[in-house]
Amino acid sequence: MKKLFGFLPILLLLGCTVVDTRAGNTINNPEIDVSRIRKQGEACSYYPLYILGPFGDNSVVKAADKAWIQRVVYYDHVGKIYPFFSKVCNRAYGY
Repeated sequence: MKKLFGFLPILLLLGCTVVDTRAGNTINNPEIDVSRIRKQGEACSYYPLYILGPFGDNSVVKAADKAWIQRVVYYDHVGKIYPFFSKVCNRAYGY
């Protein structure tokens, strides 16, 4: 029983994570070279108490600007849920 109560705060601090990759919406474009991907940018927004916000800009354009990406090849949408807030991020990959 003591192990359970010691493990419970660790679970609450870690939270849950969801990664959503839009692999179903791929386009075969010969102009885009996936092997040249060298940069990754991330932009996040926060939702305190899950209902307030968003605070921050989590757009793909902002993520590309942070990493100086001129061509975005693909992006990921990541959501993390913590005990008192949630965090939503977009990651842009490109060159």
